[in-house]
Amino acid sequence: MGTSDLSIQSLADEQLRDVRPLYRDVARVTRRGGIFLLVGFHPQFLMAGVPTHFDRASGESVTIRSYVHLFSDHVKAAHASGWSLREMEEGLVDEAWLRKKPKWEAYNGLPISFAMVWQLDR
Repeated sequence: MGTSDLSIQSLADEQLRDVRPLYRDVARVTRRGGIFLLVGFHPQFLMAGVPTHFDRASGESVTIRSYVHLFSDHVKAAHASGWSLREMEEGLVDEAWLRKKPKWEAYNGLPISFAMVWQLDR
């Protein structure tokens, strides 16, 4: 049984081919009743053709290989490892986003991110 009360994974699940090992490994290090907060890029945003990427200091844009995981993939993987979903939020590309990234106008109104709060039952 794990000892962690809280585990956090942010903006990396889309870089995994399969999310099952993620939920299994976090369950291994988390105590019963512990929380796992997962923040990721929304699958709909990735399917709209916007891969995860970053810009180097030189301005060069670097694309990171992304895998789309539907929310049902997350739920099945989490439940198989003893997690229960306690809360979920989704973020949209909105006016605040567009002020920072005006080139994203075509994505206005699309979901860009999600956050899931899981609790370990076993």
